[in-house]
Amino acid sequence: GIIYSNNPDARLINGSHSVPAFNIPTGAFILNIAAKEFPADVVFVAVIAPYSQTETKYLVLTTEKNQVFVLPDNGLLTYVAGNMGVKTVYQVTNQKLFDQPITELSAERIQGKIGALMAGGYRARDVGTALPNYTTLDIQEPTIAGDKLLGTVVYIDHFGNGITNVSTATVAEFGVQPGDPVRVKIQGSLVDAKYGTIYSDVAKGEEIVFVNNNLGAVQLSINLGNFADT
Repeated sequence: GIIYSNNPDARLINGSHSVPAFNIPTGAFILNIAAKEFPADVVFVAVIAPYSQTETKYLVLTTEKNQVFVLPDNGLLTYVAGNMGVKTVYQVTNQKLFDQPITELSAERIQGKIGALMAGGYRARDVGTALPNYTTLDIQEPTIAGDKLLGTVVYIDHFGNGITNVSTATVAEFGVQPGDPVRVKIQGSLVDAKYGTIYSDVAKGEEIVFVNNNLGAVQLSINLGNFADT
């Protein structure tokens, strides 16, 4: 409603409401995955709490791809900024855009209006002041260390698959092949699995590791089972 009130011609696409509550790393990952599939000149509005600072900063980030992101300064832009490059970042400080003090407005009201304005052709520099530094998350980047491939589980989907930040390129460099046995060490537990291409490469109830081509990332799964719960 806030978006349509400020831009009746807006076209809305619901990216996701499945991010676990308060989970900024998962939100950052999903935002990047979604943005890769969209063309230029699209505005993304991303809202995840809680915020790490006493006074929340709201940002308008434009990438080298000319996509615009309206989001809080809490690390949600980590993957987007790292993978797509940053052209400009402005903090929303222009009080003239709002009929109440910015500090008294909810994230949805601030970001909804700014997103609507940006989609209608508003200039990023007119939302406020340029911001030279912004918050990023301290996430274990995928690394090859001898016969080990290190990474982070950044998302658990509703099937219980563990989606990692290990990319297709990194696993290809690692050299594992379909059919190879792999041992997964996660939170101190060891899980023996097979590296494959699809769930059915193993029997029902068995562990399988493969690249999810939709996400471009390695996932940890159980065929017709729930890896995370198990």
